[in-house]
Amino acid sequence: MQDQRIEKLVAVAINITKVLAVIYFGTIEVFKIGKSLYMKLDPEFGTSRRWASQTFSSLKKQQANQKLVGG
Repeated sequence: MQDQRIEKLVAVAINITKVLAVIYFGTIEVFKIGKSLYMKLDPEFGTSRRWASQTFSSLKKQQANQKLVGG
């Protein structure tokens, strides 16, 4: 009787360990996929960031010039 109970507890512990391992390795894979996508898409976003930065800078210069002329 006690042996069966111990076997059931061990089986439950093993199943819980398996589930935790699957969750852990699945999470690692998701992060690997995310990093891979980021590395592939980063050059595209880098261009967009550069363009946005240049556009923002030119807008700031225009606003500064308008304040000097108007003010």
